[in-house]
Amino acid sequence: MARAFDSVSLVPLENVLQRIKCPEQFITFIINLFNKRSLSIITHYSPTSPFEAGDGIDQGEVMFPLL
Repeated sequence: MARAFDSVSLVPLENVLQRIKCPEQFITFIINLFNKRSLSIITHYSPTSPFEAGDGIDQGEVMFPLL
């Protein structure tokens, strides 16, 4: 079941972006987008209360294919 919720941690992502020589401002922007973010799930009845997401970019994230 854990594989269904794969994510990419921010530290390895930052290392990869540095290795491929992305500009530092771009790396900082991407890391800040996903650091300490909160999520809410839309259900049939109403949105859930926001909660802090774990470290990383989740599988299925809209931005994931761009990275």
